[in-house]
Amino acid sequence: MRKLVMYRNYAMEDKINKFLLKKIPSFKDKSWEDKKVIYENLVRACRNCPLWYDTGYNAIPNVLNKDSFALFIGRNPCKAEAMVNEILSSESKQGLLFKKYLSLLGLSESEISILNMACCHGKRNRPPTQSEINTCVGFRDIEMSLIGDKYRIIFAMGNDALRWIFGLNAPGV
Repeated sequence: MRKLVMYRNYAMEDKINKFLLKKIPSFKDKSWEDKKVIYENLVRACRNCPLWYDTGYNAIPNVLNKDSFALFIGRNPCKAEAMVNEILSSESKQGLLFKKYLSLLGLSESEISILNMACCHGKRNRPPTQSEINTCVGFRDIEMSLIGDKYRIIFAMGNDALRWIFGLNAPGV
């Protein structure tokens, strides 16, 4: 399986893995759909960084599809998506615009996966700090095991996502 280059939060990963082994001992034996539901519930229950406390919106699980052709990496959800607790919401201008561009590319929503650096919306749309991003990195092993390695294209959507993938000192887009 391909591994994205990213900063790791080993303490958070250990916490999530211990939780999975303790509460859900047969996690690795579950079906793909069951694993996805468990992942989504874990993300929605997350209260581990200041982003959630700043805005009060729940963390939003990333869009994961088993047979992804393309992987889009973004910064964090927008306010409209945070209010309805869904990425690519039809109620947000960004979600509608993204869906329009997908159709222009000839891709459907079932052919893509979307990973955000942080799963919570930042107050006044501020970028997440490195410690907030590190908190969400604990979920990446689960996300990458759900996505697999079938994607062919990785899109970094913006400077923040590009810097996250290649390191903090990477040039802008």
